[in-house]
Amino acid sequence: AEAEAEPSHDSRFDKAYEAIERGDYDAAAAAYEEVLAESPGDAEAQAGLAQVS
Repeated sequence: AEAEAEPSHDSRFDKAYEAIERGDYDAAAAAYEEVLAESPGDAEAQAGLAQVS
């Protein structure tokens, strides 16, 4: 079986979501930016970053 280019679920999304729940939007933005540094076209991370920026 071929390895997937991107994992189906990135734990950084959990980190971002938990930060949002705490009201820590800076931490959430940092988590989304980490994902985007590796996967600039990640729509979920782009949308998340837009929400907390």
